Amino acid sequence: MIYLIAHLHVLPGQELAFQTYEKTVLPIFKEYGGKVLQALRPLRPMPSSHSTKKVATKKVYTGTQADRFENEVPYEIHVLSIPSESALAAYRNDPRIANLSTERNRIMQKTDIVISKELVIY
Repeated sequence: MIYLIAHLHVLPGQELAFQTYEKTVLPIFKEYGGKVLQALRPLRPMPSSHSTKKVATKKVYTGTQADRFENEVPYEIHVLSIPSESALAAYRNDPRIANLSTERNRIMQKTDIVISKELVIY
């Protein structure tokens, strides 16, 4: 089993287009045995003044720090699995995925993916 953690950075204003794109791509991923184990939308920093303050043990980023933090926080984080490296390669080489690359490039700022063969359970 292969596990993937995808940090999906969507361009501002493209959130609905991203959701539509995902509804097209994920069924193809599932054809290769892929599963979405979790999909998360991270919290954004809370606006305040133009300084960093401690609030309960969490940092609150504001002003230009908030802008920088906002650019680093993905729109969504996906935890995925797929049966094998060959299934992942086949999915990535699927012509339907290639045909969607222009749409993906139009809505995505960047995607960071971590791949693992080991699931750690504590």
